[in-house]
Amino acid sequence: MGKICIISDIHSNIHSLRKFLKYIEEKYDIDYILNLGDFIQDGPNPCEVFDIVMNDKRFINIMGNKEYELINYNHDDCLFFDEEESHELWTIEKLGKSRINRIKKLPLSKSIELFGRKFFMIHSNCEHLDSFGGNSLTTIITENSIEKFSKKEQTLNINSHDYLLIADNHLECLETHENYKIIKPGAISSLNNNTIKFVVIDINKGEESIYFKNLKHDAYEVVEQCINDNVPDPYSNIYTNKIKKEICDVSISSKYDADIIPIDWSFFPLIVEKLIKESDVIQLSCLNNELEVISEIRSKLNVLEEEETETNSNHNQIFFKVKKDKNIVNLLTSDFSDKNKLKWFSIYFYKENDVDPYFICEHNGYEIRINNLNKIDIDFIKNMCNNETITIDFY
Repeated sequence: MGKICIISDIHSNIHSLRKFLKYIEEKYDIDYILNLGDFIQDGPNPCEVFDIVMNDKRFINIMGNKEYELINYNHDDCLFFDEEESHELWTIEKLGKSRINRIKKLPLSKSIELFGRKFFMIHSNCEHLDSFGGNSLTTIITENSIEKFSKKEQTLNINSHDYLLIADNHLECLETHENYKIIKPGAISSLNNNTIKFVVIDINKGEESIYFKNLKHDAYEVVEQCINDNVPDPYSNIYTNKIKKEICDVSISSKYDADIIPIDWSFFPLIVEKLIKESDVIQLSCLNNELEVISEIRSKLNVLEEEETETNSNHNQIFFKVKKDKNIVNLLTSDFSDKNKLKWFSIYFYKENDVDPYFICEHNGYEIRINNLNKIDIDFIKNMCNNETITIDFY
């Protein structure tokens, strides 16, 4: 009967979008493209991406947090602009009033029936909200997320649909529930990943086949354009940090939804044991309701400083600066996991007199970044992290 693509997170990357469109035009006769938002910002081509996404009749669009932030943030009240705000203003100027007004008309969620199947589209849900300290998703989008609906609304919006489509931190996932399926398609564009991810659903004679598709692309292409075109960096040096160089950074993240396919953490103590040797300062953090973790840190480690900070969630975050000794090494390499995640919300390794850490482990281990690796370090990471449950990106 028909074929549908599910996509999300184009992020103004015209290079990835064109490669995706070329692929589906050659391989599939796609009738509809369901776009879950975040199609503008972070990349160099907001106008080009907008003109395709909003004018190609195959696209059915909703807002993501990037679109919502762009049209609702009051930049006139800012006394100074950080990197993200400067990028937003640049994007607004590029798009112009006519395009911005069209974005304002997009819904935050949408129910649609295609080829006898009902789809509910929303950019985000509240998954991991507590453990991420409320920072994984924009507050406003979270307030419109599926878990915030009343039980009656959830029944109407989910159980009456065949598919719930969610863009969740660029993850890929298929969950089968009693009355519906959840699909998370991954991202068309991510500067941390050289893969274009999307889903194809082929509906034929009342039956459907679901395909998760991955295309390789060169992320440096968009990075180089951002630098050459002087696109304001939305985050601290995200463009310049990704230029090809002999000294590299690496990110390690969950390849799948960890609730469905758990992470194999066997790599973690191996890289910690090597990388901690260079550190002079170690910092751990957890939420203030994680009493067992707090007690363990205070009783087993030599705590030099302790500071509690407010977060966007219901629980504050406590940071512990600890002395590097055999106790912290033993704890990080032998007793580090709890229910398929690391015990601590964050772990940082610092060298003496450095302001920024060289080892950054956040969101209970779901996002790890290691900076300034030489070839020997890179080869070591590749060997130790030969793991089907994680994704490794060098940049």
